[in-house]
Amino acid sequence: MKLLEKVLDGLEWLCKTLAVLLLCTFVCLTLLQVISRYLMESPLTWTEQVSRYLHIWMLMLYAPVIIRHSGNMAFDMLLKRLPPKVIELTTLLCEVLILAFSLFWCRQSLALCQEFAGRRLIGINLPYAAVYAAQPVGAAVMAVFSAEVIVKRLAGFGRRRQKEGEV
Repeated sequence: MKLLEKVLDGLEWLCKTLAVLLLCTFVCLTLLQVISRYLMESPLTWTEQVSRYLHIWMLMLYAPVIIRHSGNMAFDMLLKRLPPKVIELTTLLCEVLILAFSLFWCRQSLALCQEFAGRRLIGINLPYAAVYAAQPVGAAVMAVFSAEVIVKRLAGFGRRRQKEGEV
């Protein structure tokens, strides 16, 4: 289990590092576009499109990290009024739904990538697959991290029940 956790920590580090590099590139390209448009009065045609796709990749790489650390947004006003066991089960149900959605999203986005295989983006001549691949990659990593969160929650739930003497 420790080896798997180290591998997942490495995957998280890779996602974070790539997201930071993409963010820095995104900011630099946006700054370059502003300078070229307003100071040089000669706008670059490709920076807006590249920045948009870098932003998509950045979000798709960082979303799984948020899931892994349970940083996803929740409306918990009602949930906090429930008994602890119900909160635990409701949270687990939500995590299972996130996993199911991630797997579904991965499958559907792979089909989308296959549909656009061979086509190229107008303007920057980049394959559509380079842009659309962000979705199955992000969804697959999200599914892996969701499964990890579920396993840890189930293990913690079992330990709490043993402490309470319910087993």
